[in-house]
Amino acid sequence: MKKFFLFRREQITLFSSNASDDGAGLAVLAIPADKLSFMTAGIGSVQMNFDDASVYDYITLPESDVIDKTHVVVSCEEGDEVSLMISVMNFISSDSKKNILRFDAVTGESTLSEAKVDEFNDVSSIVNTAPVNIITQRTDTSASVIADIDFLTAANLPFIDFNHEGITQSQGHHISSWANAATATGGNAYDSTDEGTSNVTAQLSGDTSYVDTKSANISSGNYFRLGTEFRHHQDYTMYCAFGLSTYTPIQPIYGHGNETQGFANGRFDVVSMIYDGLTGLPATVRTDNTDSGSVSYRLPDPNLEVDANKAQTLYAFVIRRDSDFNIFVHGYDGDVVAIIPAKTGGAASTAGRTDQDLVLAHFGGTDPDYEFQGYLSRFGIIKRDIGYTAGRKLAQDLYQLYAYNPNFN
Repeated sequence: MKKFFLFRREQITLFSSNASDDGAGLAVLAIPADKLSFMTAGIGSVQMNFDDASVYDYITLPESDVIDKTHVVVSCEEGDEVSLMISVMNFISSDSKKNILRFDAVTGESTLSEAKVDEFNDVSSIVNTAPVNIITQRTDTSASVIADIDFLTAANLPFIDFNHEGITQSQGHHISSWANAATATGGNAYDSTDEGTSNVTAQLSGDTSYVDTKSANISSGNYFRLGTEFRHHQDYTMYCAFGLSTYTPIQPIYGHGNETQGFANGRFDVVSMIYDGLTGLPATVRTDNTDSGSVSYRLPDPNLEVDANKAQTLYAFVIRRDSDFNIFVHGYDGDVVAIIPAKTGGAASTAGRTDQDLVLAHFGGTDPDYEFQGYLSRFGIIKRDIGYTAGRKLAQDLYQLYAYNPNFN
């Protein structure tokens, strides 16, 4: 009788995936026991490595590139590592009628007493999709890099990308225009100009902006206008990174009139989006809860009101709308901090719809009030949903690139 491993890290959610480079998002994994290749151990954990358990049947890679074996790390008490390994081997080789070896961090139960599965971090399943160089142990996708951010593949390259390298002005000088760095896709038709009531100025890195690169100092009444209106009906990925030094609600950062705005609405701990032609209430969700499997997150950090040096001051977000019109928002550490389940069809006045076109005429604020404030270092759009794993990595990479505050995290 064939035997199987069953690893469950967390409850299945809308953003559960079939692969993960760091364990996040891969809720459940089942693998035939005869695919176990070898085991290794660290203090308080055992790593099981599996053959022929990739998401790909076949792939051609450049020389020196590989995709790491699928592996699962299971926790145990310190000192029980070898005992857990022996129990696994005994299970595989025994004639017992039990044919499923279960490690379940949701119920806290395991077939083997040596395993410790009290919480989701005790089970981590890694099914890699990105190749790494066996010498550098890094992904090698330089052709997909724009301004220090690796988009991993040409298919994920943005259509619009405004970044720190496009801010060539010196400290305090007017940013009259900001070029679209996605020259191979959207091109200069989407270059932008400063149209605010006062000048948007360049800000150097440091503890004023809490951004580690140059940024655009945007105050209320300031915004950038695209040279060509952007319109997209299908799935997409949007991303941004900006510095905040005070505890203030985040206002809409992009849009085109009252009928197209997002991803915030000037309320604390709220994500809000509305699309073209809709007149009903926006699709809105709070971030300070774990609804739909999201991670509870304060938007922005209330500690800004006490001491900015000990608070989150760089805000990096990745907003994804998938092909079914579900919306996911990744925070600075890659976790999904907000989920808006799809709501499609109905009248234009139907509240909470997530369909219809994404339309942008402005970013860094939008009409009619242009109230966004912050030190904007990056804003971009990819004309497809890049998925959970790539979205998580993009959010982490944006934060790593732009975060300045050395006392947070």
